[in-house]
Amino acid sequence: MPVSFRDLSTCRNHAVEHAGGNYIAIFDGDDYFSKNWLTQCLSLIKREGDSRIYHPALMVAFDAWNAYWYQIDQLDPNYQNDSLLSMNYWNACAFAARKTFIQCPYAVSRVGEAGFGYEDWHWNCETIAEGYVHRAAEKTIRFERRKSTGSLNVAHQGASAVVRPSKFFDIF
Repeated sequence: MPVSFRDLSTCRNHAVEHAGGNYIAIFDGDDYFSKNWLTQCLSLIKREGDSRIYHPALMVAFDAWNAYWYQIDQLDPNYQNDSLLSMNYWNACAFAARKTFIQCPYAVSRVGEAGFGYEDWHWNCETIAEGYVHRAAEKTIRFERRKSTGSLNVAHQGASAVVRPSKFFDIF
């Protein structure tokens, strides 16, 4: 089903509305994953419950920027809520119950129109405000293509976008 919303958030929300399954995985089409990512997330969410959101544990960036890092688990003692005021702990790659995405849809984030960006950062904050917990799915990897031009992240930075206000920030 072709769409032309010209906004990644609206496209994601539309896809979630039309999805038939109980669980949704959000990820970029030009990235690669460990072969166990979906099955590991499904196993974990069935064991821990639908209040969890899973991200790959290890990130490997390639192309214009080469690096690797581990994504923090919200239940890790090193996790700090207030750090979300200045940084996004988790990338857009997320696995959760479909009802999570229905309850917390992505906010429109058209680069250059309103000054807001980083729809995944905002979504992470909104889901935490609603009581969801972000977890790192053990022994999973995402290989993320980092482009020097033409990516949404580069566009957000070029437009000096800021994260949209969130219910999460009301606690500070």
